[in-house]
Amino acid sequence: MDFCNPYVSPCCFTPIIMKNYPTWLSCGISTLCAITAYAAVEVPTYKVDGSFAAGGLKATPVSIAVDPQDQIYVLLKNGTVATYDSSGKSAAEFASKMDPPPTAMTVANGKIYLLSTKSKDEEVEFQGKKVKRKTACGANCGVFTPTGTKESEFVLPDVSSATAAHFIGNQLAVGDYKKSQIAFFNITSEKATAAKKIEGEFRLCCGIFDFCPTADGESMFVANLGAFKVQTYTNRKKHAEFGVRGEKLEDFHGCCNPVNVAALGTGFIVTVEKAPTRVKICDRKGKDAKLIEGLGELVNGCSTIPVAVDSKGAIYLASASKGCLIKCVSDAPPAGIPAAATTSNATTSNAASSKIVPAGLSVERTWKDAQSGNQVTGKLIAFDGTAATSSIVRDGKIRLQVGQKSFDLPLARLSQSDQDFVANLRGKQTAQNTP
Repeated sequence: MDFCNPYVSPCCFTPIIMKNYPTWLSCGISTLCAITAYAAVEVPTYKVDGSFAAGGLKATPVSIAVDPQDQIYVLLKNGTVATYDSSGKSAAEFASKMDPPPTAMTVANGKIYLLSTKSKDEEVEFQGKKVKRKTACGANCGVFTPTGTKESEFVLPDVSSATAAHFIGNQLAVGDYKKSQIAFFNITSEKATAAKKIEGEFRLCCGIFDFCPTADGESMFVANLGAFKVQTYTNRKKHAEFGVRGEKLEDFHGCCNPVNVAALGTGFIVTVEKAPTRVKICDRKGKDAKLIEGLGELVNGCSTIPVAVDSKGAIYLASASKGCLIKCVSDAPPAGIPAAATTSNATTSNAASSKIVPAGLSVERTWKDAQSGNQVTGKLIAFDGTAATSSIVRDGKIRLQVGQKSFDLPLARLSQSDQDFVANLRGKQTAQNTP
């Protein structure tokens, strides 16, 4: 049995990122050798998309995921996986037939990973009486194609329960509520090999445990709901956190919150609270929070509200009480190359130039988002106005100047030729700066 004792640990946030980074930023450049100050973009305002029509879920939603093509997958409590397009139109569904039904899901590499929690009968003492109850005792992972063909199923070693799953880098990360841990696995077609884990750092409650990858896919945000915090982990080490228990908009209310968390490609964070429902957008320090209005109650009592984000920045929520999906949209730029920044007369050639321009600027060229297909013509610019190699790539991102604006983009999202161009440029800078 879990008790929701108020708990607020000392804040150990160490600023390692600038405010609201990464975001769309306004940029002024006085010369090729100097970059002036950047003005941070405010937290975007989201609203419910009334045109989205994905209702009539046949069972309680357990998990939600979005693939790179913005196909939406919803895992239902009966083990069914339902698929929708970004307009809410039903695309397909299949019954996983896993026994017991899956309790978590993630979608990656063109596959659907369904995680099932095993249980056993256990006799415990409750209020002076011995009673039997089901207790979690292990987890399996089934790998399916998007059409529902089961390719394999294997045991997840040293995991008692599976409440959330995502790929962090190349490893499958599994949230285990019973052991209060996040376990990492190297996955092959038919086997999971245990790697390191994060344990002894979470204060959980109500059978809920959620986390999500950051926009670059290399770190994670953890909803440590019993501690009323969102915590950032990189290489399994915590380096930032925010949150206190309270009733203000930037606080987390109730007995334990947030229940779910998601990352926007622009660097902002989506936090989800229950009892009553509050879905907010905030920066990576938990500041400047904005509430999504008009959602109503999405769940009854202490339960999760599954959330996911697509490549265009739309937020999807699965409501158990309403039995439907809800889409929330904003006018803010999406992850990756923003469509609004693309040009119809973009250069079709991606030939790299050998010219090294001061302050880390490249000549203007066309860049392509490998996931959305969006293209933009712009210059690669340095983060700090120097020609040092480290100033071109920061936290896995590059900065492009497009007209009078700049965009911070995950390098891994760009086409291979773009990634090769950046690597080539960094190599030439290293040679040029070596005595």
